[in-house]
Amino acid sequence: MDMTFSRLWSEVGDAGGFCLIAGTTASGKSALAVALAEATGGVVVNADSVQLYRSLPILTAQPTAADRARADHRLYGVLADDERCSVARWLELASATLNAVQPRLAIVVGGTGFYLEALLRGLPDVPATPPALRVESEARFEALGRAAFARELAARDPVLAARGPPVDRQRLVRAWEVLQLTGRSIASFGDADRRRPALPPWRGGLALVPPPAETARRIERRFDAMLAAGVVDEVAAWRARVDTPDAPLAKADGVREIAGYLDGRWSLAEARRATIVKVRRYAKRQRTWLRHRLDELDVVNATGEALVPV
Repeated sequence: MDMTFSRLWSEVGDAGGFCLIAGTTASGKSALAVALAEATGGVVVNADSVQLYRSLPILTAQPTAADRARADHRLYGVLADDERCSVARWLELASATLNAVQPRLAIVVGGTGFYLEALLRGLPDVPATPPALRVESEARFEALGRAAFARELAARDPVLAARGPPVDRQRLVRAWEVLQLTGRSIASFGDADRRRPALPPWRGGLALVPPPAETARRIERRFDAMLAAGVVDEVAAWRARVDTPDAPLAKADGVREIAGYLDGRWSLAEARRATIVKVRRYAKRQRTWLRHRLDELDVVNATGEALVPV
C-alpha cells in the first residue's frame, strides 16, 4: 500500500481535501477509488473524458449500479451526445465539484492526461476564441480535411510540430486559433502563463501502472465482459440516434470497430481483436505519459484491487 493512501485510510472521516488516482486503462482505478470513498465517506469525481457522457455506459466502463450504491459518484454521465467538453470546461466542473463536496474527501479518478495535468498545474492563460474566429477555423478544417489542416498547422507552428501535434479535431483547431490570436504556439505557454483554480488541500495521489502483460490480460477480460453485457446493441442504438462522425463519443475505443461489425465489414471476432489491440496501444501511451508528465504522482506497479486493504 502506498504511504499516502495508507494515511488517508487511517484518517477516516477527517481527511477532506482531494486526492488523485490516475493510471492506465483497466488498471483498477475505479475499484481503488470506490474502496477509498467507502472507507472515508468520500466522493469519487470523474476525470475521464468519455465517461462524462450519458451514452455508451457499457463501452466507456462507467460505474455500475453496485459501485454507485457503495459510494457517491460525480461528473459521470453529465453530458449529452452533442455537447463538447474542453479541458477548461472539465476543470471548471471539477473544481466546483471538489469545493462543493468539502469537508468530504474528493477522490479524483481517471486516465485523461490533459485533465489531470490541468487539475494539478492549472491551464495555460491563453485567450478565449472569439466566435467569428471559431467559425473561420471550423470552416477551414472542413475545407482542408484533418490531414491537410494538420500539415498546415505544423508548417506554421514548428514549436508544436517539434513537440508532437495533437491528433484530434478539437485540439488541432484550438492550436490554430491560438496561433491566429497571439502569434504564439500554444506549446509555448509554460508554467508562468498558467491559471490555477482555487482547490481544496491536496492530499496526494498515485498512478497505477501494472506490468504490460497484466494490463493486456485485464483489457481482454474487460472487453469480453462488455460483449457479454450487450455492448454491441448499445453501440447499434447509439449509431441509430447519433449520425455524425464528429460526435465526441465517435472517438471512444471500440465504436469504430463495433461499427465495422454492424456494417458487415468484419466479423465480431475481428472487431474484438481490433478493439483490444487499440486499447492496448492506448495503455502503452498512458504508461509513458504517467511516468514522464505527471511526476506529482507516485507510480505504483500494481492494480487498484491489490492496494485495497484486506
